[in-house]
Amino acid sequence: MSELGKEPVLRGHTTLPQKKENTEVRRSFTLPRSLLPSREPKGKRALSNFFLSLTRTRRKVDESRYGILHPAAIGLRNQGNTCFMNAVIQCLSHTDALARYLVTDAYKTDIRKRLWSKNGKGEVTEELAKVVKSAWLGKAVSLVEEASVSFKSAVEKGSPVWRGNEQQDAQEFLIWLLNRLHEDLNHPRKQKSFKKVGHLEEEVGVVSTYVRTNNSRIQEIFGHFGRSSLTCPGCRRQSATFEPFVTLSLPIPLSDGLPLYASVLFLSQQPRLVKVGLMVGDGGVREGKEALALHTGLAPERLLLLEIDGEGFHRTFTETQEVDVLSTNECLYCLETPEKTDGDYVLITWLNVLSGCSGAGVRFGSPYICKFSRETSYEDFQKLLLKEMATILRPGVLIQEQQAGVFGIRLLDGSSEGVLLEPGVPHPLYTEAVDDALALCDHETPSHVKIHLLWSPQIKEELVWDESENVEELGSVRETREHASKGETVSLGACLEAYTGSEELSPEDTWLCPHCNQKEEGTLKMIRLCSAPEILLVHLNRFRQATKGRSSVRKISCLVDFPLEGLDLGPHLSAHSMRDKSFPKTPNKTFGWRASFRKKRREGKVEEDCPVYDLFAVINHHGKEIQGGHYTAYCKNPVEGDWWSFDDTRVSRIPTPKDVRSPDAYMLFYERRRVPMQIHWILALREKSPNRATDEKQVSL
Repeated sequence: MSELGKEPVLRGHTTLPQKKENTEVRRSFTLPRSLLPSREPKGKRALSNFFLSLTRTRRKVDESRYGILHPAAIGLRNQGNTCFMNAVIQCLSHTDALARYLVTDAYKTDIRKRLWSKNGKGEVTEELAKVVKSAWLGKAVSLVEEASVSFKSAVEKGSPVWRGNEQQDAQEFLIWLLNRLHEDLNHPRKQKSFKKVGHLEEEVGVVSTYVRTNNSRIQEIFGHFGRSSLTCPGCRRQSATFEPFVTLSLPIPLSDGLPLYASVLFLSQQPRLVKVGLMVGDGGVREGKEALALHTGLAPERLLLLEIDGEGFHRTFTETQEVDVLSTNECLYCLETPEKTDGDYVLITWLNVLSGCSGAGVRFGSPYICKFSRETSYEDFQKLLLKEMATILRPGVLIQEQQAGVFGIRLLDGSSEGVLLEPGVPHPLYTEAVDDALALCDHETPSHVKIHLLWSPQIKEELVWDESENVEELGSVRETREHASKGETVSLGACLEAYTGSEELSPEDTWLCPHCNQKEEGTLKMIRLCSAPEILLVHLNRFRQATKGRSSVRKISCLVDFPLEGLDLGPHLSAHSMRDKSFPKTPNKTFGWRASFRKKRREGKVEEDCPVYDLFAVINHHGKEIQGGHYTAYCKNPVEGDWWSFDDTRVSRIPTPKDVRSPDAYMLFYERRRVPMQIHWILALREKSPNRATDEKQVSL
């Protein structure tokens, strides 16, 4: 018990800020020590006892406040990249319906029916119940940690995917965990029958069959159905497929795209080098190249995209790469290449590099690009390079006779050091190193060779007078930076519209209609929700594959503006479920779940005709990689209504509910609005606890 006048400390966490009104209450009932005589008369003794009783009452309120009003406000220790697991446990622990089911031991009846306890199964459910129960009943931190360790061990036994200390995806773990709980608690009534249907009567029958064969409390809380339909443009008939799921994975539509900044090198335009900024769509480098071509007026097939930094050339971008490599690169150069001509020519792009200093060379000036005949000698090749750089050379350099080897020529053939072209070679562009460099070029990019001209400090001082890179920055760069700094915001409603809206299939995805047996272009695909669950789990699909055929993914870090209260799912429900009363809206109404369990649900009745939801938990993903980063959770306390932040063992109160919204939000937990309870079940459980009278007696002493 904390000392008088100090805010109690949550076990394993930081001290909560002391509320101002509590301090005022304590000060108003505390007498100075000098005013309390050592030997009190009988009348004053009663006054002293009165104030002491108020002080003890204050202690009792503090004890009950953090023992009852803040259940489950306790952190979980990270056992080696288990932050994804901790975040999922915290959100499930704050799922009030599931927490009551586990804390009150109602789940044990379902496990006994399956005889899991005798067969050694159901361990995951048992261990999860121990963790949730320890948090809700305010047990010691050591007991909570012990329960979480046992839970991780049970999870590793249940599936080898979760073994080890590798980072995992929280959404995948949540789906696996709910499926495992469903298997442990399910009471199937008959064999499953699941098929494609096209009529409403058959649709109702299929869903009814599935619900009867998947009869568990997990399915009752989280389960709902989606209806995927295909409409043939020829006969206008539909074919529908029902799919049960527990999470709603929503795409994030991006309207403005990603910012891209590139320094464009023109062959004959003035100024020669300009920097542009523009927004590109969510695609590959091909889309970025087409956007640059439209912005500059150049043909996309004549653009060469390179990465050039202070040391020289690095990467050449191909059209099969994702656009992220361009939007996140501040060293992007776009070079206009000459038109193709007949003859044995080679396209060469080069940079000037100051050598002779310690470490890597230092680039100076701008890049250059030109075509050269492969029959050119080394001496003529050197003169042609100097001629192209005439604007940066001192007057009279080109008319003076220069010895061979004014600068070294290093050809970049893919090796770390490159190959130096020897001055004694009569035709350096016919060497094997040039052929190797040309072979490295992708077939979708202009065939070219990259070289570095190595200058010594002395010769550079004698021949070069302008070593600056004159880049003119256009106004589009400033506009793009301002637009990107604001950040794009997408509403959750737009994500739902993108998920449930109609989509026309591409020609390569043409569907064979089973009714007219024809493949028609323009088939419409639509996904609608058929039921409104008690708990709606929304997964924001922030990780997506940017280009087909590649395994790399990128993260969409824009802010999704989701409502904290009043999410209406009605507009996204199937017309059949809204129109036909026989179609199931939620499993617990149409199909009779266990009557004994329904009698225990006295916290409120779900409003069937009003599928409105309120947010109570959020899983956040911090970082850019799907197999990396860090997971945290924001949870709303179901008793007091305050929001809390859970970062492994670090727990803190969130100042305002609007702080829950962030670009890191990854999963949203919504609860269907219901009639509020007169008294929360955990408070009623404490009232019925046999140790309550003993605890209050100890507090008042």
